[in-house]
Amino acid sequence: MATLKKNLFLQGASGMLGSQLVYRSMNGQTIVSSRPVGRGKGSEAQQRQNMRFRYATSFAKQAIANEVLGPIYEAAAAGITRVRNAYSLAVTDYLRAPEIGDLILPNGAVGSRALVEAYEDPQLAKVGFDIIGEDERVISSGEATPTDNGIQWEFTLTQDIPEGGSIRVKAYDLPGNVSTKSFRV
Repeated sequence: MATLKKNLFLQGASGMLGSQLVYRSMNGQTIVSSRPVGRGKGSEAQQRQNMRFRYATSFAKQAIANEVLGPIYEAAAAGITRVRNAYSLAVTDYLRAPEIGDLILPNGAVGSRALVEAYEDPQLAKVGFDIIGEDERVISSGEATPTDNGIQWEFTLTQDIPEGGSIRVKAYDLPGNVSTKSFRV
């Protein structure tokens, strides 16, 4: 792949020359490359990934046009250097699930305040939690509230955590991806 500079004849050109060279313009530069070779349909995994990408691009178009989600993605993309624009951020957001970090829980008694780290670009829609008994039955559940730092989410235990029990945290992002992580207490 070659980049053309100061070539009056090919500046801004795009398309195929013969059956060997392809000219395309990207970010104000003219790039010359060899003709792409068709590789067939691809494996099942590649086809699944292509379908996921189609869904992601469809979501991104709708999100950018949405009067609520559009400004969220625009503002977040302006502050992130690794993302070119809001559309790219929306595609990335669709393809990537939220991250759940550590849980800080002083004790497992009713009224204890717990902090969980959960993160996603541009933001999480919500974070929920379940108190799970030793028999894997849900004893109580609720939603966490975001703290000022934007990474930690806080919730207050509404039930004692039984011996051998756990807390299951679920993080939801704007496209609807869900990450789940369990913490033994």
